[in-house]
Amino acid sequence: METKITPVLERYFENVIEGESADYFINVFLSSQKQKKSLSSPVTSFLAMKGLSEDDRDELTRIYPLYFSNNFTLLDPKEFLDNSYAKALKGISYRRDDILMKEDHYRKNELFQWKEKTLTNDYRDITELGYFQEEFPYPCLWKDGRVWMSLIPHEIKTMEEAIKKAKGKVLVYGFGLGYFAYMVARKADVESVTVIESDPSIITFYEEALSSLFPTGKMQIIEGDALTFASSSPKNQYDFLFADIWHDEEDGLPLYEALLKKEGTAKENHYWIEISLLVYARRLLNAAIEEIVSEDYDFSSHPKESVNDSYINRFGNYLLKHQVPLEETYKGSFLKKILIES
Repeated sequence: METKITPVLERYFENVIEGESADYFINVFLSSQKQKKSLSSPVTSFLAMKGLSEDDRDELTRIYPLYFSNNFTLLDPKEFLDNSYAKALKGISYRRDDILMKEDHYRKNELFQWKEKTLTNDYRDITELGYFQEEFPYPCLWKDGRVWMSLIPHEIKTMEEAIKKAKGKVLVYGFGLGYFAYMVARKADVESVTVIESDPSIITFYEEALSSLFPTGKMQIIEGDALTFASSSPKNQYDFLFADIWHDEEDGLPLYEALLKKEGTAKENHYWIEISLLVYARRLLNAAIEEIVSEDYDFSSHPKESVNDSYINRFGNYLLKHQVPLEETYKGSFLKKILIES
């Protein structure tokens, strides 16, 4: 029997599916441990929170699997706990000034993004959510009272491809918790690993707590700014570059753009969560397209505009100037092109 979806719920799920409210609903659902039973209680709670009608409860229960069931992955903790760096960090604690290293955990059935987003050909991006059926511990580095870096499944999976491809003289922008540098330094086809790290306290953390874990003779950490280093280094000095100097897509997009424009230091370049960064850029591009279609736009820059507004204005002006076909705007190659040229 075909599921009937009212327009209001269809719009709601299409527009808010990746938002905080959707995350709340997913977590309530998993924590209830009632996947095969009635969703009455979590659905009622969700409806009350969002101000939707109680009459929509049964329908919301029916359409739930259509939107979420394929995006949930039950993960095997052994796959990540057996990671060589996770084992090496086991039991290590550290505290100095504003740096704190300690163990944190995911709660049983807690949902989290566990690998890179997927871009589809029908203009959608898919966020893969994973969970464990038991409490999952992981090492966590705190700086200035906030989580700086954690060795979580997302970290491991989003660096997997770059670790496999790294070879020769490897350049790394950003040390973080040291996972990428450690994994590539252990590879036989990696000659050296040079890390550019701007924070002296992170370098001290490496020297005092982690350096003994790394292979002897391959590692070098240089205190400095990645963008400055990229601007001043000889062309093709390194064989492979991996950049990870951002926390997420929002703070990462301007840095990613700046590094794209400075490519040349390495023969091959990889960027952490690059697909997610391009997804974020595409959402800003969509905003520019919507303004153009509505014929109610003003893409002139303003002194106090936000970073996002600046991108929307730049993208809008580029589209108007170059008359780009709509189907081209959703390709990763075009998104890189507009970041560099706009």
